[in-house]
Amino acid sequence: MSASPSSSRRYGPFSRSDRRRCSHASVAGSAAPSEYRPRVTSGGLRFAVWWSPEEGLLFEVNFTDYLDVGLFLDHRLVRRRIRERAEGCGSLNLFAYTCAATAHAAAGGASRTVSVDTSHSYLEWGKRNLGLNGIGGPAHEIVRSDGLTFLRLSGQGPVTTSC
Repeated sequence: MSASPSSSRRYGPFSRSDRRRCSHASVAGSAAPSEYRPRVTSGGLRFAVWWSPEEGLLFEVNFTDYLDVGLFLDHRLVRRRIRERAEGCGSLNLFAYTCAATAHAAAGGASRTVSVDTSHSYLEWGKRNLGLNGIGGPAHEIVRSDGLTFLRLSGQGPVTTSC
């Protein structure tokens, strides 16, 4: 005899209430930008893009157009640690993907961020994630390059820091 699911049942790292907070209809309380409105495809009407909250930040997730959704949930604790340690430090995010770690570093007070990835598509997604959280300007650079090539060309060797 199995127990019936309770309202406090957890789904991976999220509870049901966390899942309900994800939204395709609003971003930080405002109307969704026009590029995020539902679109009609051969399969009918669908919402391609949703926003997922994490530690007071919003991240775009896409459950339909890509194999991956844009946010690695198992890295959530690492992003929290980055945010806690970022105050006054610079942040280099190699293999940046959708710039979630960069957003946490900037939200934690990083003086400068550099996000590096080879994929134009994911860097554009990263720019949208940073924009959703009001992060931009010359202190937050996005570079399309291979991470190891970037290190070699920028003269950065093994990095040691007190941050």
